[in-house]
Amino acid sequence: MNPNRIQKIQTILTERKIDALLVSSSINIRYITGYSGFMSEERDAYIFVTKKYAILFTNTLYFDEVKKSVKDPIKVFLITQLQKTLEEFLKHEKITNIGFEENLTYSEYIRFKKLIGVKLKLAESIIEEIRTIKDQTELKSLHKACNLTDSALDYVLKKIRNGITELELAWEIEKFIREHGGELGFPSIIAFGKNSAIPHHKTDETKLKSSSIVLLDFGAKAGGYCADMTRTVFFGKAPEKFKRMYETVRIGQEKGFKPKMFTPQDLDKIPRDYIISQGYPNIPHSVGHGVGLAVHELPHISPGIKEKINPNTPFTIEPGIYINGFGGVRIEDTVYFDGEKINLLTQSPKNLIEL
Repeated sequence: MNPNRIQKIQTILTERKIDALLVSSSINIRYITGYSGFMSEERDAYIFVTKKYAILFTNTLYFDEVKKSVKDPIKVFLITQLQKTLEEFLKHEKITNIGFEENLTYSEYIRFKKLIGVKLKLAESIIEEIRTIKDQTELKSLHKACNLTDSALDYVLKKIRNGITELELAWEIEKFIREHGGELGFPSIIAFGKNSAIPHHKTDETKLKSSSIVLLDFGAKAGGYCADMTRTVFFGKAPEKFKRMYETVRIGQEKGFKPKMFTPQDLDKIPRDYIISQGYPNIPHSVGHGVGLAVHELPHISPGIKEKINPNTPFTIEPGIYINGFGGVRIEDTVYFDGEKINLLTQSPKNLIEL
């Protein structure tokens, strides 16, 4: 647990004139506490951060374990004590408004509004913005995840064969990552042939045939931090149409690593404009996104975002070309900005591979 993270939240609360923050996101709770046991799809805990205190409420299933692992300045209570404890803190701290996160459901909002009796207001992306800048421990975990992702690609390229299904190849990736001490950062996107023209194709039972595109979008997770990488190879002898698509995407990504201004807008614009200049359709998605505890987080590498990226911010650069009825090419790397330049975290080669 890093007490500086709570201090950063408290500073932003003061700046935004918010008396307290209700944290409901399991990823944000993990970020604040360092405790990874809560299930992401369940609401197992809440944290209230005031300008002086941080209070965590959880159920009996987690209470003893959380109590042992979470240290000061966070106080841990059973969720059955929520109303009584909050009434005391609200009165003591003279709290008149509480910010809530975007993932709070409407039913939870109504329940807390009745329970707390003070104004609730949306507090957008407070913790998500803090999470964009990684400390050295976080970057170390991300390096480990990226190294494991590179190794998984080396392994899985040897498993590509005629007749293998997308799902079977996805399992080979997951098996390798888990056997080497990692977790899967997200469900792998494996797309054969025409399926590769769908940017977020759902991996299925499609069997690999000769003379086919093979798109592999996957990432390992280490220490809770997610890598994200895409490589596109060709099973057989690649036709000139594919080679030109591939080289255009490769050059577009390379240009994107050297912007004049290190803003999301610039990082998105350079590969996008280059691909369009070569006669291909506009990229149907953002050119990148932040990575960390979640595989998709801030910053969005998208048009219209002009704020300069902060040092020690990891993100992806992932231009692509997609042609319905033929297939697609995407090349993606996890990178980070060190304050002066972009550094590659995923290191797998990007020369055109024919298998």
